[in-house]
Amino acid sequence: MAGANLTDPAVLGAFRQRMGEFLRDSHTALGGVVSQFHAVEDLLQGELLVHWKGQLRRREEAYTDARLRYLAARAEVDQNSRGRGGGKQSCDEERMEMQKTQRRRDEAEERIKAIQQWLHRLRQDASPIMIQCRNHDLAISELGAQAMQALERMAVSVEAYHDVRVPPSSQPPGALP
Repeated sequence: MAGANLTDPAVLGAFRQRMGEFLRDSHTALGGVVSQFHAVEDLLQGELLVHWKGQLRRREEAYTDARLRYLAARAEVDQNSRGRGGGKQSCDEERMEMQKTQRRRDEAEERIKAIQQWLHRLRQDASPIMIQCRNHDLAISELGAQAMQALERMAVSVEAYHDVRVPPSSQPPGALP
């Protein structure tokens, strides 16, 4: 182990303070993993999934209504083409509206499926990560406490070394006290 030449014992005090800040920050970060996991899970399940399930219901209703309008318009066009009536000649607008609502419904289904996949993956992957974070937090806390004690012992030793005075009987002749 290499020796250190400390002319200022405050260096150890500053380092010890920085070490304490690091230990607090790492504990906060690693300890916050569980709460962050739950926050993301709540967002996915409690907000996004609920939102998109509601959107799916509304969009299914809109698609059903648009489909019924399209079928009614197509029946009217078919009837007019057989009876030479002056009624509706095309059901293109209703068909386009039905396709639009169908795409919107499909989008809601895809979003629900994606949210459910992310929830599954999050739950599957989170447990081992949370265990590792807890283990790292415990290890850093334990090793950090040991390092802080060692730094305290060093600081005391350095201060004691700087406070040592040479006894007057051992001073060379002509030296000032």
